[in-house]
Amino acid sequence: MGNLFHAKITTNRSTLMKYIEMFRRGKTQSESLAAPRPLPGKAQISYYALVTLEENSKLHSYFAELGKLTMMNKKQYQKEIGKIKYCWTA
Repeated sequence: MGNLFHAKITTNRSTLMKYIEMFRRGKTQSESLAAPRPLPGKAQISYYALVTLEENSKLHSYFAELGKLTMMNKKQYQKEIGKIKYCWTA
């Protein structure tokens, strides 16, 4: 297991669903994704996912190349995770 990074990925719903499937197929044991789900009947324009990635893993390399990662420290990550009521996970 390498160093772990915490980050936020902001995107739209369609792309988020693709990222979730990609994560489910390619994640290592220590990698994870949590993306808040909107409440029923609530519109949401922007979506995001909170991720834990292993340094130099396939997923880390993929998102780093896209420039989609906003790095967070562990404390910020845990605070954001604590705010989520309903989410998609991978």
